[in-house]
Amino acid sequence: MRTIETLARQYPDKTGRELLAMQEQDKLDDQKEWEELNAAKIRFVESVKQNPYFKGRFGLCQHYYYKVHDIEMCEDGVLIGTIEKITVFIGADGGTMPKGDMSVERELRKNVLLDNYGLQSVERTTEADWLEFVSFLETVEAFFQWEDLDKSE
Repeated sequence: MRTIETLARQYPDKTGRELLAMQEQDKLDDQKEWEELNAAKIRFVESVKQNPYFKGRFGLCQHYYYKVHDIEMCEDGVLIGTIEKITVFIGADGGTMPKGDMSVERELRKNVLLDNYGLQSVERTTEADWLEFVSFLETVEAFFQWEDLDKSE
């Protein structure tokens, strides 16, 4: 959008009202161009607001679940949000971990550049699937809460 000063220099014969109208039209044109350039991301943001659950797999051993919160698109089209991430490493033949080993990582990251996660190409899952997995992890965590252990060792 051009400033009033720029418009006044470009169109010295126009009135202030006409210059303001031109500036408003510039603003509308810029907004339309932005929406056209970012249409796919706008649709993606709306779909994430309806279903923020993702799951996927990387290689032989790494499985992950994502839940996206507070997603927004910046003026430059970058997607930012909060992501809950659960990563499960399960040992497999030919993998980096011995078969039968398992490791779980769970984290909450705020103000994340979501474009780096490639979520547009990750499989969607359901809230029920997410909650079932989280419940499983909480059950395992509760199992290892042994308050009666001697802490002096």
